[in-house]
Amino acid sequence: QITILAVLTFFIWAGESLFEYLFQILWRNLAQRLQSDLRQDAYEHAQRLDMSFFEARSSGQLVATMNDDVNQLERFLDGGANAMIQV
Repeated sequence: QITILAVLTFFIWAGESLFEYLFQILWRNLAQRLQSDLRQDAYEHAQRLDMSFFEARSSGQLVATMNDDVNQLERFLDGGANAMIQV
């Protein structure tokens, strides 16, 4: 009986590890796709803005703001959202 229990425990552990691995891969792919889409949407929106918008602001400030927003989303998706889902 102990052998059967040990084998069963191993298969349960292997199955759990496989599902955790697949979950992490799928989650990272989703997070990267969201970030890519957000960057693309922000770029397309910036292309449609009038020149007066860019004259009133520095280009470095605009790029830094867009990058910072996407980076904050990345930090949330890497840690916070994953932890909330697993709880």
